[in-house]
Amino acid sequence: MSAHIDHRHLSRILGVSRAALGVALLVAPRLTARGWVGDQATSGSGKVALRALGIRDVAIGYGTVHAIDSGDPNLRQWVTLAGLCDLTDATATVLAFHRLPKRGRFLALTMAAAAAAVAFVARDRLE
Repeated sequence: MSAHIDHRHLSRILGVSRAALGVALLVAPRLTARGWVGDQATSGSGKVALRALGIRDVAIGYGTVHAIDSGDPNLRQWVTLAGLCDLTDATATVLAFHRLPKRGRFLALTMAAAAAAVAFVARDRLE
């Protein structure tokens, strides 16, 4: 017996999680991202980049959830955009892997790659 997965609900969870992470990056970039990017999260320029990443995630998360709630026919595009951003985050983590903190780099890579995979699977199964 196979379990039925509600891909709209899964997309909502990804959207809400993305928006929440974005808010955390905006409000507390050092606390939120130090495990991922190390001391760069404490520098002025690092905080600028992390806050820019945060607003990206707030916008995409909000757009995804709004598309679900409003029946927007562009929902697949929102989920695709989210997946592409996660894939980019995973790729950037791989490219800088040995320069990132040991504890955080595996977690960041796993989270970004898994979120990208889930987004692309959900996108392909959205009604």
